[in-house]
Amino acid sequence: MIVGATSFTRTFLGLWKPLSSILLWSISVTAIHEFVPQAQLWVSSLPLTVAGVALGVILTFRNNATYARYWEGRTLWGGLINDCRSMIRQIVTFLRVSPDAADYAEREQFIRESALRIAAFAHALRHHLRGEDSQLELGTLLSGEERERLRRFTNVPTGIVMIFGEELGKARGRGWLDTVATTALDRTLIEFADIQGGCERILNTPLPPVYTHIAHRIVILFCFLLPFGLVTEMKLLTPVMVTMVAFTFLLLSQITLLLENPFGLRANDLPLTAMSRTIEIDVRQSVGITPVPPPVSPDHGVLL
Repeated sequence: MIVGATSFTRTFLGLWKPLSSILLWSISVTAIHEFVPQAQLWVSSLPLTVAGVALGVILTFRNNATYARYWEGRTLWGGLINDCRSMIRQIVTFLRVSPDAADYAEREQFIRESALRIAAFAHALRHHLRGEDSQLELGTLLSGEERERLRRFTNVPTGIVMIFGEELGKARGRGWLDTVATTALDRTLIEFADIQGGCERILNTPLPPVYTHIAHRIVILFCFLLPFGLVTEMKLLTPVMVTMVAFTFLLLSQITLLLENPFGLRANDLPLTAMSRTIEIDVRQSVGITPVPPPVSPDHGVLL
């Protein structure tokens, strides 16, 4: 996610190739029209005007749909941050006892393992959505026995939720959790699963090709036809006007391509690394686990 000012250079870099082609094409059409008048390289501007209005409506609708996906992804991860904080607070509230209690050390160990398991779920979900291997990072958060239990799961976040549920069941069996506490914690685990399912729905349901690649090609075609409709009125200013219009349409088209998958590693994608690190910091500090990793800092104005 871009956290600094969006520079013109960053915006232009993704568009300079098609813009350069359209500019050169417009110059060629204008030159032929001015110096070879018998070529008759022009058409009525009315059809292009109607097509431009329709294309603008399509691009606006498409961008709204794309941003809705992006915002839903951000909402889901915002909910995950809140649920992780609630989960560790509930565990501490329900299980922490006086240091004089006979099972104090065992309860504290359970609380610490639960905190790291929460952080592991957040990191595993990030890696899962980005198609990355999470084993290296999980090695610092989960025990060897838990990692071995995860081997039977192809979906690592789901495996962590299952292990979490099993461990809560063991805690209830030891009398550490009553029915009310178990129900509250299970409800939070259900929220984890719902958030994961929502993210997977966005990831596995891309926009239809007609909204992305086909619409982008129509924009390119429109920009290449535009000089023929403007050259009789704009004359030598045609390349300038065509390039300005093309930049607007191409920028609108590019937005969809940039935001379609909000979970990637591009500059405009959601900062999942920073958010999962925030979760780890919060749960570690909640139970006093050290060392606490530093927050993720932006790199050249981009927060991943």
